[in-house]
Amino acid sequence: MKHEEFTRQIQKHKALLKKYNAVSNFVGFVKLLILLLMGSSLYLIFISGFPTGLLIVGVMNCITLIAIWKYHDGIRERIVHSNGIIVINKRHLDRMSGEQAASPDWESELFNCLYQTPSYLDADVSNNAQQILTKKDSENVARIPESKPVDRDIFVKDEAIKFITM
Repeated sequence: MKHEEFTRQIQKHKALLKKYNAVSNFVGFVKLLILLLMGSSLYLIFISGFPTGLLIVGVMNCITLIAIWKYHDGIRERIVHSNGIIVINKRHLDRMSGEQAASPDWESELFNCLYQTPSYLDADVSNNAQQILTKKDSENVARIPESKPVDRDIFVKDEAIKFITM
């Protein structure tokens, strides 16, 4: 029963995604046309000595462009949401069929699908998000004597603490 539900959700969001992409392409084209119209009206305003009618048309073009830009951002958010829902449901299907072991890095794939990492970050955010250390972990690492043999995980946490505190 769950298998059919996940498959139905995937199909539903693929159909929505197709619709959203078509609307997004159309709205992008309309934005381009309004931008060209705004440029030509700005040119006419400067050439004809700032007549009131053309100023009103220019202001209306600006307001329309801003409104369409906000609408387009909403559509893009829906596209990202539908993509995330599709990825999540595919992972559930993979887990149910036992194919999840074939792709061990599914968390970072989902993280990258839902959250675009800013390009100015030097660190790999998906790995750092999976290795978040608590204050208690850092205090435990600090209390370990040098002479005792310790696990490799503690050294990894220690290196992560040093990296975070730099």
